[in-house]
Parts: sequence; C-alpha cells; structure tokens
Amino acid sequence: MRIQIHYEKQDEVQYLTVSLYLFRYIRIYKFNLVKYLRNKIEEYLEENHNNSFSTKSYINYKKSAKIIWNRIEKLKKHIYINFFDMNMHIGTHDPAVTAILYGMINGLTPSIINLINQVISIRQYHLKILPQFDASRTNGSLKCEIIMHPIFITFQYISIKRRLKNGKFESTSN
Repeated sequence: MRIQIHYEKQDEVQYLTVSLYLFRYIRIYKFNLVKYLRNKIEEYLEENHNNSFSTKSYINYKKSAKIIWNRIEKLKKHIYINFFDMNMHIGTHDPAVTAILYGMINGLTPSIINLINQVISIRQYHLKILPQFDASRTNGSLKCEIIMHPIFITFQYISIKRRLKNGKFESTSN
C-alpha cells in the first residue's frame, strides 16, 4: 500500500492532496485535505456547541490516542518513506529578507529531515530550495510516498479496535 502526499502553494492558493494506492499503482482514494478540514471546521462551528464536543468525548480521544501511541513502535518497522521531494522558490519584496529566509530554510530543513528519519526511515530524499531575488512570490511543492505493509496495518487496526471495545486502556509491551 502506498500513500502519496502532495502539497503545493502558489501565491495564496494551497493544495494538499492525499492519495491512497493499492499495489503501488492502483489509486483507490484521493482527497484534498485542506478542503476536507475546512468543511469539518465549518460543520463543527455550525453545530450546537453543547452537543458537538463534550468532556466525555475528549476522554475517549485521549484514551484512544494513548492506545495508538503505544502501538507506534511496532508500526515503525512496517512503514517507511520511499521518497521525499521538496521544491521551493522563495521570493519576497526585499532581497535581504529573501536571503535571510533562504538561509533559515536551508538550515532547518536537514534537521527536520533527520528528525523524521529517526521516527520513520526515509529511503531517499531530494530538496531543491531556490531564492528568487527579483520576484515577490513564494511557491512550494512537497511530494512524499509512504509505503506500508497492509497486513500488519490491518492486524494493528483490529487489535486497537478490540482494545477500545473491551475498555483496556493500559499500555502493553507486545
């Protein structure tokens, strides 16, 4: 199973699409994450605030997050990032500000890649960050391909659902 994340920002428009592929080539699901999150926030704001979010649901989310967090160590062995590709064109109205931003992004990007690599292994990555001193626009593109072993993910999903149903919220070592 392959998950492909594509982020692109051109001027003020942002696109974040997530695509799920089966057997690496058959796309089974694609959606725009920004539009999805915007719709969910609008639905939440339109609902009655007394019924939409309660302390009980927060406790359930907290317990669910605890169970899932305890399973992450096992998931790390079965998930990896096949490639990570980032292209950025940085430009502001002032060339000095552009140079400072370019230096900051070039300084932070390897640290962020190293941090991600400690959590999920990255097979290969490509970074292309270019300053544009004569233009005042910033464009960015991010492509990421995450490979998962679907049998193990299905097993973990069933295990988590079973623990949530039985109410076993303590951490496990297996």
